[in-house]
Amino acid sequence: MDTISFNPLYYNLWFALCGLILNVVVVLVCRMERTLPTRQGRRFLALTGTITVLETLTVYHCLWLSVPFIHELVPFETEMIITTVEKLLMLTTPFLTMLYIMEIFQVRLEKTGTALLIILPQALSYLLVLSGIFSSVFFRYNERAEMVYQYPQALLTYSNAEVYLIFVGWMLVRYGYTLSTEKRVALWFYLLMAILGGVVRIRTDSATLYEFFLSLSTMLYAYSLEDPREYMDLDAGCYNSGGFEHIVGTGLAQGQHFAVGGLYSEEMAVLENSGDDRQATEVLHVILDFLREACGEGTSIFRLNSSHLAVVIPTAEEGKAQRILEYICERFREPWQGGGGHIRLVVRACLILCPEEAGELSEVQEMLEQAVVNSRLSNKLILRAADLDMEGLNKKRRIADAVKRAMEEQVRGILSAHL
Repeated sequence: MDTISFNPLYYNLWFALCGLILNVVVVLVCRMERTLPTRQGRRFLALTGTITVLETLTVYHCLWLSVPFIHELVPFETEMIITTVEKLLMLTTPFLTMLYIMEIFQVRLEKTGTALLIILPQALSYLLVLSGIFSSVFFRYNERAEMVYQYPQALLTYSNAEVYLIFVGWMLVRYGYTLSTEKRVALWFYLLMAILGGVVRIRTDSATLYEFFLSLSTMLYAYSLEDPREYMDLDAGCYNSGGFEHIVGTGLAQGQHFAVGGLYSEEMAVLENSGDDRQATEVLHVILDFLREACGEGTSIFRLNSSHLAVVIPTAEEGKAQRILEYICERFREPWQGGGGHIRLVVRACLILCPEEAGELSEVQEMLEQAVVNSRLSNKLILRAADLDMEGLNKKRRIADAVKRAMEEQVRGILSAHL
């Protein structure tokens, strides 16, 4: 039996304790700062929760080996079961990490066959671990109730980690440019730590360092990828302009087909600046709740600024997206209730099909901007790409850029500019 000590030979318990403390801190930070109320946020919490339980079981196992009272209280066979559960949780973390990073890059598995292919390595790893109950081909239990792997065939038990880490690396190479440098560094750090931890696990038969690396990675995720203020309008409870740029940008990078609906209302901005914060907040929440119901599951809703909302509808059907926007515009003909009163809001809408009508994020943003200008001169309920004077907008921008360059050259004494 081991003795609790600060001797480096007994580092397992201390690494496990440090990892557990880090995960508890991450969970508390997420609770206090309201992690993203999205599928990405839920997957992050699932990953963090799994690692926390894993670290807790690892700490317990170290205590079972070191504390005579606990060792005598829990039978050897029970400890074997707990160790098996611990290993199953450890094998679950690569799968949850892959799902989390897939959500960051908005990667969708459209075909059932592809989804089954992704799940297959995880199922194989689970089966090989559970096979230890009947066979010692891949591993056996020693007197410490720990798994002693039989290499090289035991490498198959890590088949899920091998496949998923390769897939994560491919996603980072393929779509990493859509993220900031800070976020890319955090994800590459995880990949490096996972590979390094796996090597240490095989060479030392100890999983605590790998689990500690996982805890470090989740802390980096929490501070670089799960900052709700970057992508969310916390007061409104929906995405902000940063979230719009990320979701639309990654969707276009993957060649996904979707529709962007823009909703512009000057009255919303007037209401927000009227001083009646209660009514403005309640009306905004009523509108957002209606948009979630009207657009259906899978739709992302954004508040770009005080007068501009947007929806991203995951459909390639022009007719479906058109009907949804028409339904939304019809509802805006009726008053909205909030703050003990009713208010009417005039809305102007536009519909953009991606990537057919806009293949770049900048094009989508320019079309939404031009739709605001054109809607004041048009009687159409919903403006389409063909209705937007994009050439006129580009011409004005070219003139503005030329004037700006001329003024800069005048400052440097190269050219004399007269307006």
